[in-house]
Amino acid sequence: MLRIAVVVLAVLAAVFRAHWTAMAHLPMALLLAGAPAAEQHVWEKSHATPGCVRYSANC
Repeated sequence: MLRIAVVVLAVLAAVFRAHWTAMAHLPMALLLAGAPAAEQHVWEKSHATPGCVRYSANC
């Protein structure tokens, strides 16, 4: 009976630990994914192509 109680408690501890670990990793994963995207956006804004240039094919 004691072994079953220990196994049940170990499983519950693992489930709750995994739950909180996942909740802690999710914001970090979003930050790590969002930081390069934000950096790319800033770079594109600062290195924008000029508008319509006279005699260019795109005008």
